[in-house]
Amino acid sequence: MINRIRNNKFFRSVGVLVGGTALAQLISVISLPILTRIYSPEDFSLFAIIVSIIAIVFPAACLRFEIAIPIPDDDPESKALVLLSFIFSTTISLIILILVYLFPDVIVAWFDKPEIKPYLYLVPFGVFTASIYNVCQYWATRKKEFKAIAKTRVQQSLFGVSAQIVLGIFIQSPLGLLVGHIINKGAGIFSLFKNLLKDDLRHIRRIGYSDFKAVLKKYDKYPKYSTLEVLANNSGIQVPMLLIASYSLGPEIGFLMLAMRTMQAPIGLLGGAVSQVFFSNAPERHREGTLGKLTFKTLDGLVKVGVGPLLFVGILAPEIFSFVFGNDWARTGELVSWMIPWFVFQFIASPISMVMHVKNEQKKLLALTVYGFILRMSFVVLAIIYYPSFISESYAISGAFYYAACVVVFVSVAGIKIKELLFIFKSNYLFILAWVFIGVCFKYILINGSY
Repeated sequence: MINRIRNNKFFRSVGVLVGGTALAQLISVISLPILTRIYSPEDFSLFAIIVSIIAIVFPAACLRFEIAIPIPDDDPESKALVLLSFIFSTTISLIILILVYLFPDVIVAWFDKPEIKPYLYLVPFGVFTASIYNVCQYWATRKKEFKAIAKTRVQQSLFGVSAQIVLGIFIQSPLGLLVGHIINKGAGIFSLFKNLLKDDLRHIRRIGYSDFKAVLKKYDKYPKYSTLEVLANNSGIQVPMLLIASYSLGPEIGFLMLAMRTMQAPIGLLGGAVSQVFFSNAPERHREGTLGKLTFKTLDGLVKVGVGPLLFVGILAPEIFSFVFGNDWARTGELVSWMIPWFVFQFIASPISMVMHVKNEQKKLLALTVYGFILRMSFVVLAIIYYPSFISESYAISGAFYYAACVVVFVSVAGIKIKELLFIFKSNYLFILAWVFIGVCFKYILINGSY
């Protein structure tokens, strides 16, 4: 098995990214118990609001042209997409900066949180750094420079966490969390950008108006549909969180933010690496007519290694979080348990979501994300009206329904039948049940040991 993995470029690439991502996530996870003792739940709540605003905007800042960078057959076309992405990212970031400068009170009134006003000026910088890193990362993906990507992920985590801890000790305000977050998103830009320019600067300078016009026409579905799709998708995640921040009592959004940030570690560890490598291979496999086989094998591996451990964490979360993060954060463990079905389906769906771009199904993806936005907003708004003490739990349930629908749509587009998808779960049920059994046993020991 080891020899087969060594000789398989796909698994070697996944291994490189997993190694870098694992170290990055380890740094982030280790830092969380420290950060929760430096910063209060109220600090995390303000942090969550600003980060939610950045998260809504930055994936659309390049009008999604960066997603197309790995797809063209020839490099000149990809380089034109790189330049277009830089231009749109810079323009949109400047527009946000102007809006924040001219209308800060209006923005604060939308959220009914006057305490966020001093931190609004960080939003355009967060949007710019995160979107530019995405451009550089997709170029590196095209070139299969996975070692460089892995290195930048470690840099992001190390520099971001260090800034949050040091600034938290000396400043004692949410500013440390926010500055660290921006550093986290932007670290690694210079190293990837240097690799981009090293061999390609001369060719990039030759790109002219006709080249831009050609790629704008060829990839017009990305700004037309993918931009709306990513805005709907991120709004479906972040707008309900902003509503929770406005309507929930106490620092509920801070607990929710920590729950999501903690659980992104296992999802980002393997799912993000598989997604990167899957997308680097998918266009070629699609041209060969074997995209369905690649997708099936990817799904089988994700179910085998991810579903069981996530269920294990969900079973033990209420008992563990109070101990790890402090008694003030007990609510976070409860929310993690509610969010596990969401994360299970997200872990399976996200790595294969690029089949929609490879097969030029941007319209269908837009419809799916609009459905997700409506679904999540409906759950949260209904909870605000009828079950105000159940808002966060309703948000978690809506996420599970949405990502379950994503799995069905993605496998269908890839050419996999539903019965084949069910076969993947059936063939791996022993792995899943083993993790559940171990989790239940540990939970029993922890509960009885507490008496």
